[in-house]
Amino acid sequence: MAATRALRVVSYNVQRWGRLDTIIDTLSRLRPDVLCLQECCQRRGPGALQKVADACGLKQVHFFGHTMDESYGNAILTRAPSSLVMEIFLAGGSIIGDHHIQRGALFVEMGTVRVCCTHLDHISENERAIQAGGLVRQLHDLQGDARAMLLVGDLNALNDEARWDRLDAIHEEHGWGPPGDST
Repeated sequence: MAATRALRVVSYNVQRWGRLDTIIDTLSRLRPDVLCLQECCQRRGPGALQKVADACGLKQVHFFGHTMDESYGNAILTRAPSSLVMEIFLAGGSIIGDHHIQRGALFVEMGTVRVCCTHLDHISENERAIQAGGLVRQLHDLQGDARAMLLVGDLNALNDEARWDRLDAIHEEHGWGPPGDST
């Protein structure tokens, strides 16, 4: 039987690269094999994705700009070779004045693992449900030969304290600790 190796997956909302040096320091210490980023703004942080990739030793960079003239969106960076599977615009999304907050999802494949990075609506639980439902259907249709499908991102959910408490209890029951410093 072949030995399996753990895959370190990290998700991080970079908030338009507000503090790039801190982001790079934090992410490089985590040593991810797969890094899923949300709120990547290419105009505000030109070259930031490559700087993060270089600092983390990640070889592949995939970016999907789903808003703002395709300069703002999600990214997946991987240590192992990976290929783009699909970019999709999610249904739903809040409307503020005359502005529709468009969200997207990016799918990449690494051997038998497929990874989806997304960022769901931050205003409306109903819009998140619409986006999540459409995304689940897409994941089902895209599974193909993949043995594992990971959905990763900023899901903007659980604003209910009781739900968080229950998740914390489950976390503690299983002995799951936060990721440690990997340096």
